[in-house]
Amino acid sequence: MKKIFFVFAFSFFTYSGFSQNMNTEKMGQIFKSVSDSIQGGNGQWQFQIKKVVFMCVTDTKYNRMRIISPIAEAKQIDEKLKSAA
Repeated sequence: MKKIFFVFAFSFFTYSGFSQNMNTEKMGQIFKSVSDSIQGGNGQWQFQIKKVVFMCVTDTKYNRMRIISPIAEAKQIDEKLKSAA
């Protein structure tokens, strides 16, 4: 049991340490390297990968990031689904 806990704790702390090294500058570099086109910067980007549009917004104060992308055209969604959103 102690061995399992040690492996879990080591994995958790190793993962936590790596995740803390990300910042908006590095994120922008990653988006530029993988995207077909990109606009924005300083924590807000809109980019395309294989004709799919993505938007990323970051909040450095709370160490948060959101990437969003449309999943369907508005004309394809019925009124019931629109009102539920």
